[in-house]
Amino acid sequence: MIPQLLLHVLLPLLAGMTVYLLFRHGTWLHEHLFSGFTGWLIEPRNAFTKVIAYNVPDFCWAYSFTSALLIWNNYSRQRLKYLPLLILLVLLLSECVQYWVPDYFTFDWADLVATSGGFLLSYFANRT
Repeated sequence: MIPQLLLHVLLPLLAGMTVYLLFRHGTWLHEHLFSGFTGWLIEPRNAFTKVIAYNVPDFCWAYSFTSALLIWNNYSRQRLKYLPLLILLVLLLSECVQYWVPDYFTFDWADLVATSGGFLLSYFANRT
């Protein structure tokens, strides 16, 4: 179980956090915690690097979140049959909230695709 948690939960979180820290400018983290270290940020200049900067962290978070709950469900005595559907709804709603609160968030259809992709990959990698 520990190797599964490291590979499917911790590693994607670290990957998403690394991308977020290296590619995202003007975030709360950079303004408050890393204000003196902006020289090492990578500027997303083309479509590929923009996808990496803005969508890969959502993909990684969705993959990690889904994996954590599915792994927990796999080892639980009372397995929840509809847990994958509930996870997908939480993920999609967390992205859609951004549409309804535009003053604080930026809604993006590509984030919905990335989140759905993270869910699907995790679902097929961790289902039993």
